[in-house]
Amino acid sequence: LAVGVAPAVGSRLLRRPPHTGEIDMTITPLKGLRITPRLAYTGAFRDFMYDNGGLPQGYGSSPGGMIASLAVSYDVTPRATIYMNAWNVLGSRFEPVNGYQTPGPSAIMGVRVRL
Repeated sequence: LAVGVAPAVGSRLLRRPPHTGEIDMTITPLKGLRITPRLAYTGAFRDFMYDNGGLPQGYGSSPGGMIASLAVSYDVTPRATIYMNAWNVLGSRFEPVNGYQTPGPSAIMGVRVRL
């Protein structure tokens, strides 16, 4: 198929994986401590492919991938909570769109204060 040509009726849409899923759970081992791991899965999907030089290669299939994240928070006082959120903790190289790789592991930490 050439760029700009509409897909045939009934064919899979680009960048719309037929299989996705996400699972998370919150663990509270101590009063005020919450640990929430999350796994997000995206199955293989059709996409317009580009080579490593950015040149178009036509339509193809992009492999699926999984991304793991983690959130931890602890209530220091009834009005103050420390927290940490981490994304892509396992360093997945999944490309949700061909040519645009998922950012590497990252995290943010902070304090929430309720006035």
